[in-house]
Amino acid sequence: MQLEDIKKVGVIGAGIMGHGIGFTFALNGYKVMLHDVNEKILSKAMNNVKMAIKIFVDGGLISPDMVEAALSRLATTTDLEKAVKDADFITEAVVENAEVKTRVFHDLDVLCPKHTILASNTSALLPKEFDSQCRRKGDEL
Repeated sequence: MQLEDIKKVGVIGAGIMGHGIGFTFALNGYKVMLHDVNEKILSKAMNNVKMAIKIFVDGGLISPDMVEAALSRLATTTDLEKAVKDADFITEAVVENAEVKTRVFHDLDVLCPKHTILASNTSALLPKEFDSQCRRKGDEL
């Protein structure tokens, strides 16, 4: 897969990092599905995105037109299967817990199309600590 082949992105985990990752992808032209376990978290994530937008627009970093276009490409869901159904690229941004990440990667491996690239936003764990349940490996893509 080449970079230009990536059209749809999924972000699993809409918390501290996930909402910003999702908005950044949307701002750069990708269709994004932002996933988390409940609507309360997703609502908070969208509020955080809107606060960041205000700062970016007020600072002259992005234009209102860019915001409107990006928001039109950003959707949310609590349904993991829906979040990853047609994704070309998925990044997880869930809690820094190897057990949780292992479950997420197992589910992504089962639910994602075979061509989907799986990535992690981990900052404290090594992927080998949580990717054991994932059958796909980088050299198979």
